Amino acid sequence: MSIPLLPEFSCLGVISAEYPEVVFEIESYMPIDATRFIMTMHLDVGPRLGELLEHWQACPLLVSFEVVGKSKDSAIVTTIQRSPERSAVRELVGHQMLPRFPVYVRGGTASGIVVTERTRLQEFFRHMKRISPGTHIDAIRTHSLENLEGLLTPSQARIFELAKSAGYWEVPRRATLSDLAQSLDLSRSTISEALALVEKKLIDEATRKMPGH
Repeated sequence: MSIPLLPEFSCLGVISAEYPEVVFEIESYMPIDATRFIMTMHLDVGPRLGELLEHWQACPLLVSFEVVGKSKDSAIVTTIQRSPERSAVRELVGHQMLPRFPVYVRGGTASGIVVTERTRLQEFFRHMKRISPGTHIDAIRTHSLENLEGLLTPSQARIFELAKSAGYWEVPRRATLSDLAQSLDLSRSTISEALALVEKKLIDEATRKMPGH
């Protein structure tokens, strides 16, 4: 899926549009609270690296900007940014779209693989077309989540089925990690780790079925 980033809501959308030759590789994203998120990315720039980094730090949405690794022509950057009411990442999270990192941004457009149910994908696509008309789906691959044999361990499949039926991935969420932990008589950290492994396996399997993989 490819989503043009709205300049008024995204520092990265602005800076990547101004440096269209640069590919920004987003390695991780995590909400801090309702108003801020932290993001780490790698970029290969070339001789204009210093200029780009200086320009980027002037973005009014930035809370903090740190270069955690740097060579002559490339850098690894961690930013904390204010989360606007409307942004591509916020819309992804709100619609239960599971992005597979890295996500690539070039020329003001973010591209990457997302994993979700087909109906949610269709709803998200229609929603994003109203917000950002250039949004498009490059390809769709179907993977049945009902047939988990050989993909998940029995305990992972049990936790997955409970989380799905309890509404853990619904919007708004109908069950929390604590609710699932209580139902299964397991610790919250055990449930969290199990769901993270389940999500990774499902994403890896969906990715494997994509063209070129």
